[in-house]
Amino acid sequence: MYGQEAVVPVEFMVPSLWIAIENWLGDMESLRERLYALNKLDERGMMAQWATKVAQQRRKVWHDKHLRRMRFTLGQLVLTFNEWNEIKPGKFKVRWLGPFKVHEVSANGAIKLWTLDGKEVLDAVNGLKLKLYHERHSKDPTG
Repeated sequence: MYGQEAVVPVEFMVPSLWIAIENWLGDMESLRERLYALNKLDERGMMAQWATKVAQQRRKVWHDKHLRRMRFTLGQLVLTFNEWNEIKPGKFKVRWLGPFKVHEVSANGAIKLWTLDGKEVLDAVNGLKLKLYHERHSKDPTG
């Protein structure tokens, strides 16, 4: 209509001063409507946070349930996961490095390794990134 200001449709969803004047809402009614809208917004935010927390807890329970923990003892031979594959994956890349000897096992799952030559590997390795090494037995009939 000519001579009237444009009203954006969003203003009908979230009441503004212009809509309050158009609908002849008084100051108290307008204030109540705004407080109600703000409370609804806050309630939706709290529900979203709660739903996120519940989903995270479910995921953690599922992950922990399907986690395979290995118990390593001193002197066992193990292979370590080659983390370079995660950075530069390739079809024919070596996935496991080793074998290494278990030298020390800490309570939090960190494991100190030594090479077969008796040299210490500098960093401790997470036990979840290790697997047992099984030696191949030769099928040589003479040996």
